[in-house]
Amino acid sequence: MTRVLPILVWLVAVGGVVGLYVYRSGSFHVVGIATSQTAELSVGQSGCLTSLPVRLYQEVRKGQPLAVVRLYPDAQQQYTQARFEAEKATATAELDYLKAEAAATEQRLALERSRREMEQYYRDHQLALDVEKARLEILEIRTTLEPLRIHWRDLDLERRVLEDLVARKAVELYELQKIEAQADAMAEQIARLEDWLAQGQKDLESARRRLEGFRGAEPVAEEAETILQPLRKAISVQERRLAELFVPQYEVTLTAPFDGIVAAIFYSEGSPVVGDLPILTVTASSPDRIMAWVRQEAGAVLSPRQPVEIVKTSVPRQILRSEVSEVGPMIELMPERLWADPAVPQWGRPVLILVHPEMWLVPNEQVGVRGI
Repeated sequence: MTRVLPILVWLVAVGGVVGLYVYRSGSFHVVGIATSQTAELSVGQSGCLTSLPVRLYQEVRKGQPLAVVRLYPDAQQQYTQARFEAEKATATAELDYLKAEAAATEQRLALERSRREMEQYYRDHQLALDVEKARLEILEIRTTLEPLRIHWRDLDLERRVLEDLVARKAVELYELQKIEAQADAMAEQIARLEDWLAQGQKDLESARRRLEGFRGAEPVAEEAETILQPLRKAISVQERRLAELFVPQYEVTLTAPFDGIVAAIFYSEGSPVVGDLPILTVTASSPDRIMAWVRQEAGAVLSPRQPVEIVKTSVPRQILRSEVSEVGPMIELMPERLWADPAVPQWGRPVLILVHPEMWLVPNEQVGVRGI
C-alpha cells in the first residue's frame, strides 16, 4: 500500500498538469481599451460661436449649456423676421375669421333650436288641450245623460202603473199615451246622448294617443354638432398652424446630453463655425465597456457571456471578473496603438466586455483581458 500511494499521487499530478495545459490553451490574453459614452456636438448650419461658457476637461451635467452659436447674418435675420410676422398675421386673421363664423353659426343654430322648442311646446300644449276638451265634453254629456236616465226610469215606472190602472179602468187611456210619448221621446234623447258619449270616448282615446305619440317620439337629431364640426376642426388646424409658427431661432444653444467631461473643444469663442462639423466633444466620466481585439492566430473560441478577467495595471492595480457582452462578426483592423510593431498592421476580432462596477478606469485606458 505504501508503494501504491506515491504512484497515485504522481498520476494525479500528471493529470492536473495536462488539464491545466488544455485549459490554458483555450484561454486568451489580449489588451483592450476602456471606452465610454461620447457625443460630438454640432449645428446644422454655419454661424458664429458667440458664447463658450465651459473650458476643456470641465465636468458638466446633463442639460448644462455648453455653447451658443448665432446662425444667420443680420440682413437675413430681418428678412426671416418680416416673413414670420407676415405669416403669423395671416394665420391670426384666418383664425379670427373662423372663430367669428363659428360664433355666428352657433347663434343662428341656437335661435333655430329655440324656435323648434317653442313649436314643440305649442304642439304639446295643443294636443293636451284636445285631450282636456274631449274629457270635458264627455263630462258634460254624462252630466246631461244621468238625470235623463233617472227621469226615464221614473216615466217607465209611471207607465207601468198607468197600464195597470187603465186595465182596471181607473184612469183614461189618454193619460197612459201621454206618459208613453214622453218616455219614448226621452229614450230617443238618451240614445242620441249615448252615441255622443261613445264618440266622445273614441275622440278622447284618439287625442290621448296623439299626445303620447308626440311626447314619446324620438328627439330630432341635433344638427348643431354636424354643422359646427367642420368649423371647429378648421379652427383646431389653424391654432396648431399658428402654434407651429415659432420665432426663428437665430441662436442655437448646445447642451450636455449626459453627465460627463468636456473632452475636446474645436473652436474658440467668437470664431466662425462650419455646419455639421463638431464644435466640442463630451465624454462620460467613467468607462462602461472595454473594446478588445483577439487576433486570429490566437485560436480562442469566444461567445457572449463567457467569463473573463480584467487586469488594471495602473494604480490602484485591480483584477476583477466580468464577461463578454458581444463578439464582432468579422475580423477588422485593430487600433494602431495596439500593434506590436507600429509598422506592421494587425487584425483581430472585436470583443465588447462590460466594465466591472468596482473597477476604476479612465476613458481610453489600456487594460489586460484574459480568458478564464
